[in-house]
Amino acid sequence: MKNRNSVRLLALAAVFVLVTALFAGCSAKASDYYTGETTSPGAPMENGFDMDVGAQPDPEFSGDGALVTPTEFDPSQKLIYRGYLQVESLRFDEAVAAAKALLAELGGFVESSSTSSDVYYPSDSDTAVPQNRYASFVYRVPQARFEEFMNSAGRIGNVVTSSSSAENITTQYLDTEARLKSLELQRDNLLAMMQKADRVEDMITIETRLSEVIYEIESYTSQLTNWQNQVDYSYVELNIREVVRYSDRQSVTLSFGQRISNALRRSWNNFVDFLQDGVISLIGIFPFLVLLAVAAVVVVVIVKLSLRRRKTPKPPVEPPQEQKDTSEQ
Repeated sequence: MKNRNSVRLLALAAVFVLVTALFAGCSAKASDYYTGETTSPGAPMENGFDMDVGAQPDPEFSGDGALVTPTEFDPSQKLIYRGYLQVESLRFDEAVAAAKALLAELGGFVESSSTSSDVYYPSDSDTAVPQNRYASFVYRVPQARFEEFMNSAGRIGNVVTSSSSAENITTQYLDTEARLKSLELQRDNLLAMMQKADRVEDMITIETRLSEVIYEIESYTSQLTNWQNQVDYSYVELNIREVVRYSDRQSVTLSFGQRISNALRRSWNNFVDFLQDGVISLIGIFPFLVLLAVAAVVVVVIVKLSLRRRKTPKPPVEPPQEQKDTSEQ
């Protein structure tokens, strides 16, 4: 009875080790595979990318209280354009290269950039592999090419979000410009008074005021230069995200049947992905399974041999001859 229990314990231990190894392989593979957003397919894409840049930009109130839309281009107005783009791509490196090429084509430059990613170690390698990569850029695009850049974002990847706005700083710019001209006139008058001053006290007073005026002139000149730079080169914030499947951006209301169909499609895709991961995991741990099978066979053979030896009957032990003679006497 004890021998049978020992065999059962060994068999259960072998099965436990096998199941543990299998689940460990599956979990490792699942962590290596990033599925992104498992949403239903959206509108048809051209050349692999969605050429629709999303909703039309919402107008915003300008600094002068006037309603301004980014599509209104008036050289006489001081408008600062700002755009935002959220793009996803199946090929991250190609998307980043396409964005840089588009920027160079339109005569812009990169103001800031940053990239980030997660890393994982494949089961068959000690080298870290990046995944879920994400890049964020702030581009400066010539104002006359701003709309062209926003409309060409489909060349980079699948545009998930696109928005733009314009800030009208015409009033602030003209007020500052008028103040600067007044200060420049004061500077010229102070210089003329400096040349005519005879008393030291008057010269010191004029020089003190002249220094203040020059400082204000430099400050206002710097402000105007900064504003003009923002007007000449619009801002575009571009975010590129690496995915394995494009997300669905349909804004229509789905019927109950369509929602069920989408749910079934997503479930089936997840099931297929799970099966594929399971097959890959089994292939990855196949050598370990072979070793475990060989070890299990060896254990079973040893146990069976041990049981056979114990079941073999021992020959009866005969009493010594001297004891038999003594008993006869």
